[in-house]
Amino acid sequence: MIDSGIGGATVCKQIRQTVNGCDYMYIVDNANFPYGNKDKKDLIRIANDCVELANKLCNSLACIVIACNTLTAIAIDWLRQRYPYITFVGTEPAVKQATEYSAGNILVATTYASARSDRLKKRFDGEFIKFVAFPELASMIENDAHEKDISQYIENVANELTFNFDCIVLGCTHFVHVKHIFERIFVKQVFDGNKGVASRVRSIVGKCNEWSCGVEIVLTKPDEYKLLQLQRLLGI
Repeated sequence: MIDSGIGGATVCKQIRQTVNGCDYMYIVDNANFPYGNKDKKDLIRIANDCVELANKLCNSLACIVIACNTLTAIAIDWLRQRYPYITFVGTEPAVKQATEYSAGNILVATTYASARSDRLKKRFDGEFIKFVAFPELASMIENDAHEKDISQYIENVANELTFNFDCIVLGCTHFVHVKHIFERIFVKQVFDGNKGVASRVRSIVGKCNEWSCGVEIVLTKPDEYKLLQLQRLLGI
């Protein structure tokens, strides 16, 4: 699994609950955090470096999960062409889930880079799908901002919206950590794509061993606090 920070922990937890007996390596690219404000060229370079690191550290790979909506939106097509022998699983907004729930407008909360992604706009085309950037939110979550400050930031973005919507899709794995805040502020159904990612991984690896699976955390920049933070979030 690859992410810039703790957002991938939400994906990792869901996969571990769904797939038994696999060994996991979680590459946390904290040296390049945040991804959401970087351009396409930088994100493709970063994605390639992370995949090269995974290849170096792992003897065999069932798949690589891009546990980041931004990196998926910008770089996964390039990665699949560059590494045709690797199975990549992307993380995308659960727009399909939301459309089955609602016939009205859907708000997709994303990073700045994802909101501008041509890939996402092509995949989820329609006037009823509204991509809205929350540019500072991932950093606030990553740095353990107080819940009151996170709530105020989300409310500030919400106050600037000029359209109505029926439900929300969280288009950043970091945002899943504060799903309860979105639900409280908007009083609407909130979706995320982590279960879909876990189901896709299960379809690839099938049933592994019965014993409990381990997670190795690899930071691209040494940071004792970050390691402890991740261990706490993953319960390891």
